[in-house]
Amino acid sequence: AHELTHALQAQHFPGLRVVPEAPGRLEAYESRHALLEGDADVVRIGVEALHAGRPVRRAILATLRSPPTEIAVTGAPRDDAEEGMLFPYAQGKRFVAAIYGAGGFALVDQVMSSKPPLRTSDILHPDRYLAGPAHRDLAGLNEIGMSPATSTSQGELGVFLTLTHVDVPRAQAFSLAAGWQGDVLSTTNDARVW
Repeated sequence: AHELTHALQAQHFPGLRVVPEAPGRLEAYESRHALLEGDADVVRIGVEALHAGRPVRRAILATLRSPPTEIAVTGAPRDDAEEGMLFPYAQGKRFVAAIYGAGGFALVDQVMSSKPPLRTSDILHPDRYLAGPAHRDLAGLNEIGMSPATSTSQGELGVFLTLTHVDVPRAQAFSLAAGWQGDVLSTTNDARVW
């Protein structure tokens, strides 16, 4: 069901096609990847429940029982690559399950067709995403006389990983990164600006 859902996504939501690491769009890539993987996994959960004779809604919403920090905080320390690989699957499933809980598959389809998440903080905090945009545009480097050569966004996931790199305990890093609402990491001819 998971892989079949990906085929259906490609047919019905072609604008969500994920292009890995487009320049300056890494955070948007991570967010869309999480949306697509989360949708496929939630459909898989629903199909398995249906075949087992269990209520589909209850099975999907059971995904939300574990706290969001459990996925990112427990277990052996992970490296950035492993953390990044797990993010779209673990957090994407929680995000789509929360969207489903708020409005069923009709709302999931609406999110996929017209307002996909753009930031990892949207994925990590579906309640904030559903409440509406609270993001700030931080790309005004030209206004202060700096012309970026390259720009990207670290996002909440990137901030979490950066904090764990400097030995901030995982639970504390997750808590500190939880309020992140946007950033721009730019390299100019003269400096790196975050």
